[in-house]
Amino acid sequence: MNFQFQFASTIIVFIYTILVYCFKFYLVLICYYEYVKHLSEVESPEVYDYVIVGSGTAGSLIAHHLSAHHNIKFLVLEAGGYGGPLLNPPALGPLLQGTSYDWQYETITQSDACLAMSGKCKWPSGKIVGGSAKLNNMIYMRGYVEELVPWFNGKYSAARLNSYLDELEKTDISKEPLNFKTSLPNAVLDAARELGFKTDHSNELKLGFMETIVSQRNGARWSTSHLLQQNLKNGKIISNAFVQKIVMDVENKNAKGVQYEKFGKIRYIEPKKGVILAAGAIGTPKILLLSGIGPQDHLQKLKIPVVQDLPVGKNLMDHVTTGLDLILLSKPLDFNLANFSSPISAWNYFINGKGPWTSVGCEAIAILNTCNMKLKDQIEYCIKKSNLPDLQLMIMPTGISADSGVYLRKTFGISDMTWDNYFQKIINMNAISILPVVLHPKSVGFIKLYSSNPSDLPIIQPNYFSHPDDVKVIINGIKLIKQLIDTPSMKKLGARLNTNILPGCIYTKFDTPDYWECYIKHLTLTSYHPAGTCQMGDPLKNTTVVDFSFKVSGINNLYVADASLFPTMPSGNINTAVLLLAKIFSNNLLINEIK
Repeated sequence: MNFQFQFASTIIVFIYTILVYCFKFYLVLICYYEYVKHLSEVESPEVYDYVIVGSGTAGSLIAHHLSAHHNIKFLVLEAGGYGGPLLNPPALGPLLQGTSYDWQYETITQSDACLAMSGKCKWPSGKIVGGSAKLNNMIYMRGYVEELVPWFNGKYSAARLNSYLDELEKTDISKEPLNFKTSLPNAVLDAARELGFKTDHSNELKLGFMETIVSQRNGARWSTSHLLQQNLKNGKIISNAFVQKIVMDVENKNAKGVQYEKFGKIRYIEPKKGVILAAGAIGTPKILLLSGIGPQDHLQKLKIPVVQDLPVGKNLMDHVTTGLDLILLSKPLDFNLANFSSPISAWNYFINGKGPWTSVGCEAIAILNTCNMKLKDQIEYCIKKSNLPDLQLMIMPTGISADSGVYLRKTFGISDMTWDNYFQKIINMNAISILPVVLHPKSVGFIKLYSSNPSDLPIIQPNYFSHPDDVKVIINGIKLIKQLIDTPSMKKLGARLNTNILPGCIYTKFDTPDYWECYIKHLTLTSYHPAGTCQMGDPLKNTTVVDFSFKVSGINNLYVADASLFPTMPSGNINTAVLLLAKIFSNNLLINEIK
């Protein structure tokens, strides 16, 4: 019987491996097709009012709103290609990481994080029409809108911000409940109730456990780029357009135009009214720095002429987490390599928009306040009690051991020693991941240029765990997870802690604060939420890059509208905050146009 099981598992892994390589080959063909298509394109010299850099969540929504006003002409420059229809199945999103549709960023070597990844943390970021929304988990949550009121110096009340979100949800956002789910979310919600937590199935709860609401339409991945591509009457998208810098009129402190490269050819576009940067928390500061806008000492070292001395690249924040394959179940779930690789699942997705291929990888979430919570052996770190949450849990029905090391271990950069001595031991076991996320990290990093060459990737230093409180939040999260899996509801699934000792932590006693601190610093993960590198605020403060009107301080006709603006981190997934920023910016821009 054991031989038959091993043989079946080997066949399933073999089929999955073939499918992964077929998908990779498909991506290469799509890239080649876009290049060949480019050779036959005929460029027409057009004049645009605005150039938008980046077609991610913010850039696409802004362009979509501009498209409703036919007297405004706009151009969207996107560094990546369009991809193809096979990029829409949600479950295939992780397979885009490490490809030409990913910037393939990674941090510099960390002293206190990602030690199981040789010290360098992978930071996937979408290089494709649609941006990182084509790679992410598609989780939609409104979160604490009240947190965003100070961002605008009180100009918008919480009620006004909520009304903006109401408008977005009616016209510009597609959100659905989970199309496919295992028995895990119901078990977790039952367990949460047994521990006295509030639960909800609508994703509108602020504190408590809830099923995931996703940005999908009929089971397919959905992003604001779908809106944009449906309406381009007064606009245009140029794909594979790698923006190198903003060309400046130094004397008048004016953004004249944008220099970009497409398939080896340098090009230049000069809009009539302005340039809007929406290239994300890494791309936007990089472009500003290459344009001479940033810290004077940094630019002078790279011999980049200084146009404006601003703290570009500072205040880098991220929702850091851990916990891959942390929990083992004795009972299998319905999401595994066999049903994922099944042709029936593919048929069910393409014909019915249902099945495992619609899975986003996260079936439930929790937003919690551990400062006001009583946990067994809780680690104290709160100076004062707060009503805002500090911890998020992401509940996932699988782990990276599920694909037997074929692809996912490479996506996270797991070292051979860690794989062989930790994850390899639980292959063919039922592993799930419950990730404790630090919502308001006190560890802050920076983005810098490696050189003045636009082709070089930037220096990314998140400074993970440079503040000890971030470690304490995650340890409290792990303590809560232990209580969660010890409930009757989770015991029905046979839930238990993965007691294998993580390599690098063998000299600490398992399940002690010292062990968990070591574990966290080795198996460190990003939540894909980088933000804050072009902080918005009062232009008189030395921390500010962009003023409350989204204009780069001291520079005319240059705006920023993406996650790089965040002064602080929101309590939850950041995509909704990005949508809200883009909505407000679009409204302000159109009001000024009418005037």
